[in-house]
Amino acid sequence: MQAAGGAVVQRNPSDEVPDLDEEVVKKLNEALARDDKDKALKIILDALVAKDKDAFDPAYLEGGKLYAKGGGDSNAGLGPNFKTWLEGELAKGPEEIKSDSKACRKYLDTLEIPKGLPDIRINIAEARFISAPRLYSVVRHEFIHYAQFRKDPLRYISRYDFPKGYANPSTDSQGAINEVEAHVWEAENMEQTGIDKDPQYLWNTFENLNDYYGEINVGEADHLTQPFKDARNKLWKAAVSGYCDQGDPLLEKATAGTIVEDEQKKLDEVWRYIQNMWGYRAYRNQKDVTALEPRVAKYEAHYQRLAEQKAKEEAKKEAEAFGGKIKTAEARLDKAANKVDAYNSMTSLLPAWRKLDADGKTEHEAAYTALTIRIWNTTWEYSLTDIEAAYEAKEERKVRWIFNEFMIDLFNNGKDLAIPQAELDAKEEVLDAWRKKLRGMD
Repeated sequence: MQAAGGAVVQRNPSDEVPDLDEEVVKKLNEALARDDKDKALKIILDALVAKDKDAFDPAYLEGGKLYAKGGGDSNAGLGPNFKTWLEGELAKGPEEIKSDSKACRKYLDTLEIPKGLPDIRINIAEARFISAPRLYSVVRHEFIHYAQFRKDPLRYISRYDFPKGYANPSTDSQGAINEVEAHVWEAENMEQTGIDKDPQYLWNTFENLNDYYGEINVGEADHLTQPFKDARNKLWKAAVSGYCDQGDPLLEKATAGTIVEDEQKKLDEVWRYIQNMWGYRAYRNQKDVTALEPRVAKYEAHYQRLAEQKAKEEAKKEAEAFGGKIKTAEARLDKAANKVDAYNSMTSLLPAWRKLDADGKTEHEAAYTALTIRIWNTTWEYSLTDIEAAYEAKEERKVRWIFNEFMIDLFNNGKDLAIPQAELDAKEEVLDAWRKKLRGMD
């Protein structure tokens, strides 16, 4: 680092934020510990000004400072002095700039920015004061916007900053270009800001970068194509690696059976992020994917074992519950006074049987088979008695209802049950006889 006059100044870079000196980061962390946001921002601004007075000139900042704000989104915008000047200039313009954005753009291009403008307001959201690397990286992100405003403050002005009553020519695509440039800077400089060790921040940056790049109109930012791809690959690799670094010690504990509840929750959270990020691997550098595959495979194998274990436990519960359902069905059948009650004993049992795994079916097969045959025969006998009575009474609709809804249904179910084939053949002869009777009722 060189001071004015060319003298070399020795630096003592921080391990946490290598772009800043150790003493600066120490003071920054002290301010963060006290929740003194204004002091933390001043420390960073002073360090940046000392680094490069022109690039971070506070004379172009509203109030000569950075501002803390609530919420989770930081932003940079044009200050009140610039807005007042712009509103005055627009008032001098032609009437068409109130409704025609192209005419407004043409008029803006004729304006000359006064010396000392723009004044730029940088707001840093309270959610970014979690750590020195996060805070520093987001401040540098907003200073990319600061540089964009200083270079051409009229190129993009948000709808919040543009004076009301005029057709703002700024496009969402240009706003997205500005954001991509800022996010690319964060990716390219992650080692210097210290966020390379913060996978959650890296992943959020990755997702934001993807979203903003998708909002750029085709052909408007070809110069960003390769930087975007490089930044996206770098963010993805660092985020996956970072989460693996966080999770590996916990995974070892989980494998050894020594993990505690809070650690398991953290491991589960890490795995959710890894799964999400791993879904993007088809679009990443194949060398990076290949290098990370063994690390991710350990998590996949672990959670596959957990899923299989959980499935076995659920199957065991289902099997235990099925024994009770058999007793309930037997009790209902004993009390059944008609075909409906008898039939319902079986229909409530069938879904539970189908949910059992192979071990559960083996355990209960004998009892289930005996009961279903008993239910099947009891329902058939009730149905046969009822259909004969309805036929004698010439109640055609009831005869057809019993035949179709009970006897045919029972017969078809019997094919899935352990009903002896000889008995099924005998029942089919009975059905054929009733088909003839039904035709005679037509």
